[in-house]
Amino acid sequence: MSFTNLLRIAFVAAALAAPATAQVQAFGGSAPRMAATRIFFDQGPVGMVCVQYGQGTWKPEYDGMLGTLKGKASRLGKDFWTTFNTSIPLTVGETKVEAGSYYLGIKVDAEGNFHLLVMKAEAADKAGWAPWTADAWKADYTLAMKHGKSEKDAIVEKMTMDLDVDAKDPTQMTFKISWGSHVLTMPMTAHLAK
Repeated sequence: MSFTNLLRIAFVAAALAAPATAQVQAFGGSAPRMAATRIFFDQGPVGMVCVQYGQGTWKPEYDGMLGTLKGKASRLGKDFWTTFNTSIPLTVGETKVEAGSYYLGIKVDAEGNFHLLVMKAEAADKAGWAPWTADAWKADYTLAMKHGKSEKDAIVEKMTMDLDVDAKDPTQMTFKISWGSHVLTMPMTAHLAK
């Protein structure tokens, strides 16, 4: 077979394959930078805890939608997954969370109580879960969060997530999510190696 005939065959094969490739769609692209909160422990045992998230912008009509969230799980933050990485075991609320990489979601139960959903990132990726497919998720940990209001109902326009460390005992932290006039909190304890 001549080189010219090989080129013709390759061209025809490529032309026939093109429609199949054209059916694939890609979305997204460059996005605003993610925000992060992180704690580094040193002076002996070393440990790191980091939460990275997209900052959603608060809209006044969101207050009226809180009732529609009852009994549902949803994405936490904006755009892609909110990630939670810890190199040390933690007690979050009353639950022991092992060191690892996780994705976070949020759930409001039927009574209106908020819960942080923590899913092992590797398992979520293998299962094909996405931040917007909450019905498919199976949380490894479901952690109760305390819901409150910001001081004087001040509005936090861009969602923030903070790890606040106790000044007297840095292994004691509070994980805090603030958005609109809402504040969700839960205690965390870092278990550093001795």
